[in-house]
Order: sequence, then C-alpha cells, then structure tokens
Amino acid sequence: MKSLRHRLKLQRPGPWLQMTTALVGLCGTLVLLADMFFGVLPDPAVQERRWRQKTAEGIAVHVAVLLQANNPTLLKRTLDALVEQTPEVQSVAVRRSDGRVIAQASRAAAPGAPAGGTAAWFAPRNGQDQLKLPLLSDAGPWGAVELSLVADQRPWWLAFLRQPLVSTLLFISLAGSLVFGLYLRRVLQHLDPASAIPERVQNAFDVMAEGVAVLDDRGRVLLLNKAFGKLHPQAHKVSTGTALSALPWLVQGLGADEREHP
Repeated sequence: MKSLRHRLKLQRPGPWLQMTTALVGLCGTLVLLADMFFGVLPDPAVQERRWRQKTAEGIAVHVAVLLQANNPTLLKRTLDALVEQTPEVQSVAVRRSDGRVIAQASRAAAPGAPAGGTAAWFAPRNGQDQLKLPLLSDAGPWGAVELSLVADQRPWWLAFLRQPLVSTLLFISLAGSLVFGLYLRRVLQHLDPASAIPERVQNAFDVMAEGVAVLDDRGRVLLLNKAFGKLHPQAHKVSTGTALSALPWLVQGLGADEREHP
C-alpha cells in the first residue's frame, strides 16, 4: 500500500503542468462564454442558409424580369451562364404551374440527372439541396424557379473540425499549452523560493561553514547559503533555477560517479 501510494504521488502532475492546464481551460471557457452571450463566432450552417436564400431570391428576381421580356433564348443563355459561373449551383429550371419546363440548365456531371441533361429537377443525391421559389403573376401563381445546390462534400469529421468554435478551441488548446507552458516554466524557474522560507531557517544555513545548496528533483537550485558563494569566484553568480550540472567548475570536482556526489 505504501509503495502504491508513493507511486501515485510520483505520477501526480507538477505545478507547471497544472497551471498550464488551468490557464488553457480558462481561455477556452472565456471563448465559450463570449460566443454564448455575444455570438462572436459565426455559425457556418446559418451563414450557408442565408447565402443560399439570397442566391435563390436573386435568381428568382432575375428570372422574373426575363420572363416579362418574353425572350426564351435570352432566358436559356442566362441560366447556362449562371450554372457555369456558380459552382454551388448544380442545376436550375423555370417550370410553369402545369409542370411544363420553360427553360433549364444543368451540369453534365450532375448526379442523378437523366441522360442528355433534359431535366434540371431530380431527386437529391450526394448531399444536394433543393430550393423552390414561386413565381407570381397578376392572376395568381404562375410557376416556380427550381434550384439544385451542391452541399459540402467534405467528410463529417473535417467539416466538424472546420467549425469556427471547434477550430478556435483546438488552436487555444495547442498554442496555449505551448505558450503558457514555456512562459510558466521560465517564470517558475526564476521565482525565489527563499521568500517562502522563514528568515531563521536562512540564517541557520548561512551559519554553516560548509557550502549548502538545496535542489529540486531536477537538480536545480532552490536555496544557497553564503558559504556556497565562497567556493569559487563564479559561485556568487549562481541564481535560483540554475542546474548545478551546468556549472563546469563544480562538475569537474565531483567526479564521474554520481553515487559519490555529496
């Protein structure tokens, strides 16, 4: 039991890792709260619906103007140019209320389209969406503009990762862990632990004639007494957080066998 308790204690994350994780978590929480209350990150689904709605309304208005001009040839050319210049539009058709198609245009590679491209309105496949906007006349409903819009064909996991909120949280997690980790390691390395040690304890170390260095589990200096600063001309320059193994004048006098080190 004692061995297991000791092992669990050794596996416990250090203050550096705990503080880094806490800061990253706080930043992620602030982003979530900002998006919840102020909507700082746009919703791609809402933007997509708005774009499609505006596109369909613009096409319907344009078609209505061309129908009033009573020029079927110009209407057909306009629909062909629309499909060619708009990759998101798979097919478009103008259909009367009785089902007769006045004009249409579709891509040759439209999934599910009949041979020859004779129909622009067909069952959606491979993520296609369809929109149908009514056309009105003075006598009532005249017909409709039918649009087949190609949806995003990316895998679901890639579309999920491209969500603004998800990508922002991932960036904060990765970049924040790196930036906060490096900064905290630098700060904690130079913090003076002597401020947490009572003055009488420091005085007791300073009274000793031998040089005393208190190290952490990585061999870095936590506390030095005055006698240590007299061991070498450069000893007084050793600061908190310095690894003793990085001092050539000290390592040369310790020997190669670490078990014999004091």
